[in-house]
Amino acid sequence: MRVHLPEAVAPGDSIRVRIVFRTKLHRVFARSGYRRDFFMAAQWFPKIGVYEGDEKGWNCHQYHAHSEFFADYGTYDVRLTLPDRFVVGATGERIEESRNGDGTTTYRYYQEDVHDFAWTASPHYVAVERDFVANERLSRARIDSLADLYQTPPESVEIRDVRMILLIQPEHLDQVDRHFEALSNAILSFGTRYGPYPYRTITFYDPPRGARDAGGMEYPTLFGAGTSWIAPEDRLSPEGVIVHEFGHQYWYGLVANNEFEEPWLDEGFTTYSTEKVLDEAYGPDHAYKRIGGKEGIPYPGFDWLTIDTHTKTFGRITFPLVGIYLENVPVEAFASRKRSYLSGPRLDRLDQNSWSFYNDNSYWINAYSRPALMLATLENVLGKETWARVMRRYHQRFRYRHPTSEDFIRTVAEVSGLDMEDFLRQSLEGTVTLDYAVDRVTADTVRVKPGIYDTPEGRVEIKGEEEIEKRPTVETEEGKPLVRNEVWLRRLGEFTFPVDLLVTFEDGEVVTEHWDGLSPWKKYTYYRSARIESAEIDPLHQILLDTDRSNNSRTLEANRVPVLRWSSRWLLWMQNLLHLASTFG
Repeated sequence: MRVHLPEAVAPGDSIRVRIVFRTKLHRVFARSGYRRDFFMAAQWFPKIGVYEGDEKGWNCHQYHAHSEFFADYGTYDVRLTLPDRFVVGATGERIEESRNGDGTTTYRYYQEDVHDFAWTASPHYVAVERDFVANERLSRARIDSLADLYQTPPESVEIRDVRMILLIQPEHLDQVDRHFEALSNAILSFGTRYGPYPYRTITFYDPPRGARDAGGMEYPTLFGAGTSWIAPEDRLSPEGVIVHEFGHQYWYGLVANNEFEEPWLDEGFTTYSTEKVLDEAYGPDHAYKRIGGKEGIPYPGFDWLTIDTHTKTFGRITFPLVGIYLENVPVEAFASRKRSYLSGPRLDRLDQNSWSFYNDNSYWINAYSRPALMLATLENVLGKETWARVMRRYHQRFRYRHPTSEDFIRTVAEVSGLDMEDFLRQSLEGTVTLDYAVDRVTADTVRVKPGIYDTPEGRVEIKGEEEIEKRPTVETEEGKPLVRNEVWLRRLGEFTFPVDLLVTFEDGEVVTEHWDGLSPWKKYTYYRSARIESAEIDPLHQILLDTDRSNNSRTLEANRVPVLRWSSRWLLWMQNLLHLASTFG
């Protein structure tokens, strides 16, 4: 909607606009709505667009299924009147609550420096409040080390106390501690990484069954978590959702990029940050899928079930496990994001409007997974300390502002002192994939070439037609046969990026190479007395955008252990699946 003013508003002037509107909530769908006596009111009032200067003008996109927010900061002073029986949560701090004597209560919420207002209400919510106390979670020694890392005064890295308000369903009360611990971990980690959470309160709500689409969503100082009655702690659910949605208080709330047009700046940064918080709070094995040991062996698709080394419990029925046990096998960091990315790495460019992706999966890939892998790759390449300063500088500089991809690119160059623009442009502006491979590894004994040679035994003629294997070997100074070792590398994708190569020889010698990755292929040759044992590209696993890690290494001799391991694993899963089917039959 466009409203023409009776006269222009000059720079520095102000205008007061009164808008009278009526909203009819739909049933819960795509983040908001109602379900019986549960209400989640978001995108419920006319929001004023963002004026981006004379060149761009007003930015006012409609509300799409995937695109979410873009609005300017302001101060919200809101009064909500609801029946007395409702428990209410909203953006901001509740500063007044008054009974009206007619069966209704009016709540007043106030918050400065936010760019939206949302609220939720249900008579079934159980409200639980706790405090995040900064000095109990962050030591003085940690503050000093962070100040050294960020090269800033200690007081600038201190975080603040926060009132945490949980609105939870009665059937989930046994998870209250987990909810608060997850939120506390997020407040601590985001605060120490990017800067303190600046508001006095944070409210998170648990939608009822049948209204899950209203959960897993973020608004200023308010977000939807959501869980289920089955919530095994080793799956970190609801923890993962809580950390992610709180993360949007930073990447969307405080750094308010245009999520309509550049969704990766919101969801990608939050997805990357979520993985870092979970690593920090729950250990690097939080994403591992385990096989064997005390956690037993999961059936495909049933990995949430109670497992031990002897039985598997499905509901009230316990089944004995059959087959062999294998050692625990970890999944690499960002593994779930890698799987998502590989489901459609060429579908779309990353930097495009959120409503213009090929399909839903392409949106999830390019708003969430691909940018998270890109950011993690940058962290690996630049080093953790430099990267920490990059991210903090970017966040601090653009708090309460509307940055773009260009702002981030400039910040990376400014803080790191390195030119990463080519990497970022390829990641953001194309559909090219990154895939470097060790194509082949050879080791051949060097033989004497045809010719006439003077030897201690006299003159010897080596004829050209003589079989190579029958020719004398060339020997090293130590009297050992000389071996020509070759490693052939190939660039299988269009994405170009420098890669490291680790070459290991049978005598334990290790050689490292650095290839700029620009040409279609590269060959390295080594003359040694020892034969090559293996060669591996990206041995530190820094490049998470690599679409095929299976071709990153090669050994001279075939290694059948991985094949046996995987075939045994699938055989085991099939045994247990058939056993499960026969039990039900």
